[in-house]
Amino acid sequence: MELYHEHLIRGDHDVAVLNPYVEGTEHLPLKLQGNIPILKNANQTVSKYYDEHLPDRVHIATEGSLGLAMRQFCRKNRINYNTSYHTRLADYGWVLYGVPTFLTWLYVRWFHGCSRKVLETTKSIARQLGLSNCIVWGGAVWILRSSITESGK
Repeated sequence: MELYHEHLIRGDHDVAVLNPYVEGTEHLPLKLQGNIPILKNANQTVSKYYDEHLPDRVHIATEGSLGLAMRQFCRKNRINYNTSYHTRLADYGWVLYGVPTFLTWLYVRWFHGCSRKVLETTKSIARQLGLSNCIVWGGAVWILRSSITESGK
């Protein structure tokens, strides 16, 4: 993710990254996959961060509490957004938490189904997701702001 962030900055884009550790976030004592915090105040964090940065583009790279809050915010405010599916969450649901894979696949398809584009790392994952809005690309990034400068780059 840092590589894509650096690439955008070199291209004269302003980039703001919202992550679970930005100032003001409150975490539940649980973590997903051992290191991903669940936010108590995800909706407030997203709203505040969005209002502070007023992004031109929104990309959501997590189906967790922060990504879900951003998805809801965008849908409520009629803001287009892209997502990426790169974690294999639907498969990990059973292995890590005992959640049947048919439920996790329902959630993942629901989560990404309204995205303008779903960025996939491989054609096989795109086929497995089975959504018409998938495009294959080489990685994943958590970008919330990307502004074109006056120079037109």
